[in-house]
Amino acid sequence: MPEGPPVKTSNIDRVTDAIHRYLQDARHYLDQGRATTSLASVAYAEGLLDALILLELAQPRIKQ
Repeated sequence: MPEGPPVKTSNIDRVTDAIHRYLQDARHYLDQGRATTSLASVAYAEGLLDALILLELAQPRIKQ
């Protein structure tokens, strides 16, 4: 973790929950034929995940 003020685990959990909800929304919109809205939801989820990674609060999984 980066140096600085501690980050509450509950705050990280809130962000990861939002990521999961955006992905659920994306699936819903795709099922409804709303591909553009689905893509926007995926982009929001990816942005939140990128933020956690940049803040060194999460590590990306690399598939081999």
